[in-house]
Amino acid sequence: MKDKIRVFIIEDEWMWSEAIISVLKKRSDILLLGEAKSAEAGLLKIKELRPDIILMDIRLQGGLSGIQATAEVVRTTKHTKVIVFTIDPDEEHLYAAIKAGAAGYLLKKEVNDPEILIKAISEVHRGQAFITPAVTRKVLNIIREIKNPDNRYNLSNREKEILRHMSEGKPNKEIAYALGIHERTVANHISNIFRKLEVGNRVEAVKKARDQKLL
Repeated sequence: MKDKIRVFIIEDEWMWSEAIISVLKKRSDILLLGEAKSAEAGLLKIKELRPDIILMDIRLQGGLSGIQATAEVVRTTKHTKVIVFTIDPDEEHLYAAIKAGAAGYLLKKEVNDPEILIKAISEVHRGQAFITPAVTRKVLNIIREIKNPDNRYNLSNREKEILRHMSEGKPNKEIAYALGIHERTVANHISNIFRKLEVGNRVEAVKKARDQKLL
């Protein structure tokens, strides 16, 4: 008899965890080991349960992020693979997830789609990588940026987009609306822009971007 794939969930929003559970419980080839609401609680249970696959939300509230937890799982286990999922498929988080060692990447709206979720779990369990086709273009952008030596400040395409909107004087809310992403995501990108450009505010960021011909 074929061994079941042992799966553990780390998700802090009950709506999404319940959606995943409802899909997995219908599968005879998957054993759901349990769930945790935080990375810290999940990491403790993982040591005891030793799952094959972890389904991890990138944006966990408080404490470790899903990306940090993914890196910890990869560092401390040889057997367990991580599939991360998120609402906003921005290049910054996609790159960070890949760099942390995630073996799969899904959009949150796909985790309650039985066909996509089970395909991701099955492929990752077989030792393959799974990245939803919805972010294929973003993966290609990341590869191009890594190969592009002219990008001295390592700004992602999304960060450059936000810089352009900042140069037009738009507040975070308007930028979020224009790009179809959460306002919190815009704020995170702006913090990264400040860090990469080594500036302290919007005016300095826009000025440096113009001086360095980034706009």
